[in-house]
Amino acid sequence: MRSNTWSPLFIAALFAALIGCSDKKKSSGGGGAAVAPVEDETEKTSSVDPDSVVWSPVEGQGCLQGVITDGFTGERIDMTQFADPSGAFVLIRNQKLKARYIKDDPNLKGEYNICGIPVEQTYPVFVYIPGYLPFESTVNITSTRAVRVDTNATSNSVATEVKIPDPISMTNIRLYPLANGATPLRIRATYQGNGVAGATVTIEPEAATGHYAFEGTFANSAGTRVAPQRVVTDASGYAEFKAETVSLGHRYKYWILPTAASHLTPVGPVTFNFGTVAAAGGDGTDDTNAFDINVAMTDLDKALVAVSCSLQDADYKSDGSVTITFNRPLAAIDPDSWDAAISVAGNASGADFPATVADNNKAEKIVVSTSDRTMTLSPVWGNNKPKPIDLAKDPSDLANQDRNITVTYNTANIKVAVAGLESQNNVALSTVLGTAPGCAASMAMRLYKAMD
Repeated sequence: MRSNTWSPLFIAALFAALIGCSDKKKSSGGGGAAVAPVEDETEKTSSVDPDSVVWSPVEGQGCLQGVITDGFTGERIDMTQFADPSGAFVLIRNQKLKARYIKDDPNLKGEYNICGIPVEQTYPVFVYIPGYLPFESTVNITSTRAVRVDTNATSNSVATEVKIPDPISMTNIRLYPLANGATPLRIRATYQGNGVAGATVTIEPEAATGHYAFEGTFANSAGTRVAPQRVVTDASGYAEFKAETVSLGHRYKYWILPTAASHLTPVGPVTFNFGTVAAAGGDGTDDTNAFDINVAMTDLDKALVAVSCSLQDADYKSDGSVTITFNRPLAAIDPDSWDAAISVAGNASGADFPATVADNNKAEKIVVSTSDRTMTLSPVWGNNKPKPIDLAKDPSDLANQDRNITVTYNTANIKVAVAGLESQNNVALSTVLGTAPGCAASMAMRLYKAMD
């Protein structure tokens, strides 16, 4: 007959089990089932090489794949030698999808792939590695393709689109090395043989290059977003781009923007291959070796501009002359044909000008003289020149002074030009006036102050 008395060992075991259950309930937050511990995914995958993970297609995502080569030599670039943040990647908003490279096969050096890119949308793609021009472009993975139809057997057939289970965009990329030559790039801006100082010279790498061309389709031909470089010309007109900032053999385009005060015409964009002979065209360039490029700049249509006009009448003691200052040295055109209408108003006490002689190509009423950047217009008085005020005499004696005399110039027919460019910039003086205070096509000037 079995005894109903529990042994001491059984009672101890039962008590320990009950205590364990009580601890589990307490740790679960006051009752209910116990919470299972969370696995450490980082620790779990830390020993796995991400480049060895086999890509599995994901609905709505695709891959960018191709080869990265040196644009100067055509050789594949071993991308595994560059540490973060260098490399190739696609930017999805603020997330960088990094490229993976083939590490175990030297024959596939330079091959890359970037997966997980949302399809049917455009995203930027970048490649930044030391010693090369940066590459920036865009990618759009297409997820559908047209159904093939037999147009001979089916009339009026419509090609529909079907999903691609694993969409891939094949995109090869060229990177152009910096400092692959010892000679800097110098671009000189000149005007009439003299250097143009203070002009801003901008160069920007072209998307494609015609000098170093290789078989295949490259993303570079679709356009890049590489930042330009800018250098301001020195006193001799030179803008120098150091050898370590440019790529020998690469195609660039340049712009030259002169200062507003120079009134020269901007140049560009002009395309050239750095370090190779480029054909000269109608762009004003002289590309003899494309290491040292000379750019001859030209005037704007209205390059001759009046800076100021001195009417010389602040104290009303002028002799009637007007001095005009221009932005550059000027020359007068056909001095015998100057024709300025000039008149006298006010109390001139009989002051007059020589009589006009018809068709003699002379200016009887005006003398025009030029010196460097200035032009002076002076009236030619006849038999009765205006009399200045003589305060030592009786102020009531009107015969001793002239008052409120105004001389008016109508300068429409005076021809001027930039010095050395008479045949190219022959303009009427009236077309360059009006840009500075006190200047106008017609200028009136008072000679003597009125009597109080």
